[in-house]
Amino acid sequence: MLKKEQFYRIMELLNKQSFVSVSELTQQLGISRSSVMRDLDELESQGLIKRERGGAASLQMPELALSGYSESPVASRRQTQSAQKDAIARMAAKKIRSGSCIFLDGGTTPAYLLPYLQTKKVQIVTPSTYLLSKVPNGFAGEIYLLGGSYLAEYETVDGPISLDIIRRFNFDCAFLGTNGIDAKSGACSIFSVSIGAMKAEVLKHARRSCLLADSSKFHVQAVSNWASLNAFDEVYTDAFPAGIRKPGNVTICAEAHKEKKNR
Repeated sequence: MLKKEQFYRIMELLNKQSFVSVSELTQQLGISRSSVMRDLDELESQGLIKRERGGAASLQMPELALSGYSESPVASRRQTQSAQKDAIARMAAKKIRSGSCIFLDGGTTPAYLLPYLQTKKVQIVTPSTYLLSKVPNGFAGEIYLLGGSYLAEYETVDGPISLDIIRRFNFDCAFLGTNGIDAKSGACSIFSVSIGAMKAEVLKHARRSCLLADSSKFHVQAVSNWASLNAFDEVYTDAFPAGIRKPGNVTICAEAHKEKKNR
């Protein structure tokens, strides 16, 4: 298990219960007692937990901004909100024409576009190795994988090399994801400053830009703001927070089973 995934699992347990013992963590994580102790020391040094006799306790404070220590690895997000992500991708894919050069972001949501692009001759540029694993058989287009620093737990690349390669492209449309959205201010945030910089650079080189974000993102704040909702031509989501005026560029995407029920 990757170190950051261990940190995430510990934080996940502490979000469900106020205290977790060392023995419980060794069983849950399948690692040695000494490894658990080192992980707890590191998390305490980051101000994320409080060490107590025999284990660790959650801190009684407002929820921390999502960071590299608390963002879940891609592997643990593959099936979350899957119906919503598919509905978002199905709607967004209608904007893509054969012959286009498009950017598909890292994370799980942009990968849901691939089945709807199978027969379209498009050029895809992506930092996501996860997306490569989802390319359907008989895919008619071409895929360019960005170079850069490989982040194994997030199955993506980033860094200055990625930025340099992005600057060489002109995208007909970019499809981007985000960790969090502040519905009131419109701020879109991400757990990594460097990944946020890459997303912001993509926006500069795209004729049209689309944000793909399921409604759970409206309840998350991450450490780095990288864009605003009004920076996108279209924003696709499955629901918008009640009591807040929905911007004109936001499209609500119905899940397939709901569409069928209403016919």
